[in-house]
Amino acid sequence: MRRFCLSATFLVCFLSRSALAQSAGVVSGEELFHDGIQALEAGDWTEACSLFEASKARAQRPSVLVRLGDCYLHDQHFVRAWQTLQSARAMNNEDPARRRPALEEEIVALLAKIPTLQVSLLSRPAGATLTVDGKQLAPEDIGVALPVDLGEHDVLAQAPGYGHSQTTLKVTRAQAHMLALTLLPLDSPQAPSSTTAAAPPTAPPAPRTPRPARPAPHSTGSADRKSAAYLVGAGGIVALGAAATLGVMTLVRVSDSNAHCQYPDGSCDSTGVSLRNQATRLQTAGLIVASTTTAYSWRGLGAPGLAVGGTW
Repeated sequence: MRRFCLSATFLVCFLSRSALAQSAGVVSGEELFHDGIQALEAGDWTEACSLFEASKARAQRPSVLVRLGDCYLHDQHFVRAWQTLQSARAMNNEDPARRRPALEEEIVALLAKIPTLQVSLLSRPAGATLTVDGKQLAPEDIGVALPVDLGEHDVLAQAPGYGHSQTTLKVTRAQAHMLALTLLPLDSPQAPSSTTAAAPPTAPPAPRTPRPARPAPHSTGSADRKSAAYLVGAGGIVALGAAATLGVMTLVRVSDSNAHCQYPDGSCDSTGVSLRNQATRLQTAGLIVASTTTAYSWRGLGAPGLAVGGTW
């Protein structure tokens, strides 16, 4: 009987000490968090962020993750800030009864300060892959705004039997960036070779230098064809200006939609969906206008040489 009592007493003491130790760990995490807030209010970001890291190691709380996300944002570690804030958002929404709307609003405001890159493929042949800075995107991430850090980012699209499309985008400030690439079959005259990087899809093709035209007798019909060719070329150049305007309008729509598309899965509210749809339509229209009118305007400007018997 005495042994039983001693064993029971030891078990109660052990459990009590364990409970006290766990409680002390939570309190320690809270104390570190509040110390970090005081350091942040004093303007000492280095000390504050160090205290928040220590607090996170002792207690996983959404408020701690939000403060850490703000630290990464302050240091311009945007991708890490995005990941940390999304974790805080998921944790805050785990239990609807304990959800803190004010914390959600703060998370959304911080996410809006992070630059994003949305890369789309205008054509999706079988086996097409898209890589950003050497990392292949998952199929579900193609066409989705993803966080990026400041600096240059290499984007490459490729598929079996198609010429690759490659470009470099420089991100200099926190805003939404959109990029669309096109893959062309290898037998297409516009497809890039396997060793030559493709230019961005929105850039017009480089014109070829015409050979000197052969002298030919002047005729009224030749002059008329020259005038018509110049008019066609001028019309194409005006249309290119319209394509550039559509591109600017696309960027404006994307920028406006950024604040409405901050959910963890990349989805948007009704306003964000409407703005993104408008941006997609404007972008598609701009690319169509640019690709068709570039060839058309160059053909028009080159027509006088053809009219007098010249060859390319």
